[in-house]
Amino acid sequence: MGLSIIRRWPLTLGIAVCAAALMVCEPAARWLQYDRSLILRGQIFRLMSCHLTHWSYVHALWSGMAFIVLAGMCERQSRLLTMMTISISALAIGGAIWWLLPQVEVFRGLSGIDSALLGLVAVMMLKTPGRLARSLALAAMILFVLKLGSEMLGFRSVFLGRDSDIVPLPTAHLVGFVTGICASFGPIKPRPQFGN
Repeated sequence: MGLSIIRRWPLTLGIAVCAAALMVCEPAARWLQYDRSLILRGQIFRLMSCHLTHWSYVHALWSGMAFIVLAGMCERQSRLLTMMTISISALAIGGAIWWLLPQVEVFRGLSGIDSALLGLVAVMMLKTPGRLARSLALAAMILFVLKLGSEMLGFRSVFLGRDSDIVPLPTAHLVGFVTGICASFGPIKPRPQFGN
């Protein structure tokens, strides 16, 4: 069973394990986080590596669980499309934070890529003939837009609790979501029917 899961979802599990490992190694997380001053000095890799880092165990747990579920669903349909979506969204989110949010000095989190995978899986489900899959996809997209709206209004993350010091970046979530939707219309096609 264990080897079967690793063979089926190597990309998903590999990224999840890396993110979990960084949670117990704070010096490595600091070395990989988005740090505007260090990016200015040429450490461009931080635009993408920051997504593997998190601020707390709870932050990593919620982002990691969402990633495993969503990336696993996407990877089952097309590993190449999943890898492309993760890569492009990681770069797009890092770039958007750089260009649109110059006040953000440091950033950590996988939730922007989770948002990209949600956009990708939702569109894949919308393209299937089953009514249930399309209804679930539409409901997920509506809930995501409501969550994004609440973040834009300044509300804290539902998942991290009101007492959390972590401030969500709705820009990262929006850029990720749009990237995932766009990737679903690209040249790489998933299996023709979701869930097969």
